[in-house]
Amino acid sequence: MISQIPYLNIRGNSTSLEDLVQALESAGFRVGTENLGPEWSNGRLRLASKIYLMDETLVSGCQQKIQDLIEENNRLRKYAQAREQYIRLVTHELKSPIAAVENYLKMILQGYIKLADQEQVLERCVIRTCQERQLIDDLLDLSRLEGESIPTEPVQLDLILGEVLHEYQDDFDEKELQVTVEIMEGIPPVLASARLLKSVWCNLISNALKYTPEGGRIDVGLACEESKLVGWVEDTGIGIPKADQNRLFQEFFRSDNVKNLAIPGTGLGLVIVKKILVGVGGSISVSSHENQGSRFQFSIPLPTT
Repeated sequence: MISQIPYLNIRGNSTSLEDLVQALESAGFRVGTENLGPEWSNGRLRLASKIYLMDETLVSGCQQKIQDLIEENNRLRKYAQAREQYIRLVTHELKSPIAAVENYLKMILQGYIKLADQEQVLERCVIRTCQERQLIDDLLDLSRLEGESIPTEPVQLDLILGEVLHEYQDDFDEKELQVTVEIMEGIPPVLASARLLKSVWCNLISNALKYTPEGGRIDVGLACEESKLVGWVEDTGIGIPKADQNRLFQEFFRSDNVKNLAIPGTGLGLVIVKKILVGVGGSISVSSHENQGSRFQFSIPLPTT
């Protein structure tokens, strides 16, 4: 026996009731009706009838569809809010260096800066434009990662690491940093993009370089553990406050201790690193203590045979 499930109370004439029943039946519903007789409403005599939707499966499906639409609408609303916030952040980050350069140049043109001091001001302009270029490059990388699938080719992560370390050697020497490298023999290839994995190493090593004071130490390593490659970059730098560590991989986020030291950066490097690693099925984690240093460790799965 089919149970009678939620019904509609229809008040009006019999013609409208018949039309409604016909419309519901045409839509595939099994319909039952019950005449409740006349009733008074607001001083008027009206006919009242009850319509039963008899097909529980169909009604249940409609209810689920409605719930799915509600959830999708909520998801789209949250996405729109996040997108609006992201656009505001990007606009702010792009405008700041441009505004600074514009102000410097106006001060020179209007004669507020002496000729002897202009070289120093122009150097600041160059620094600001470099920051702007880096931010644009990072935004383009993020856009590519969002819109494209990561190409997969056999990549030797140890060779890429050696290349990146060679490129940063002069910077290590300039800060008199002690750099130790530990690479396990016989590192197998992974399926990924050589260009993107180089970006992972560059971001992590350049961060260690920026945030480690002169005479400090940086440890870099790569090893094979069961079905994955594990890489790490550890430093004796300024560290990351515990309260900030959960936000490290958010767009444009930078810890207060970094901002207070006026160390340049876009706040997008770690976001790019995480997106690359997640895109190849990997992950990244951080452990850090303020004023003691940080360790970033990532893993990439080995191809299955």
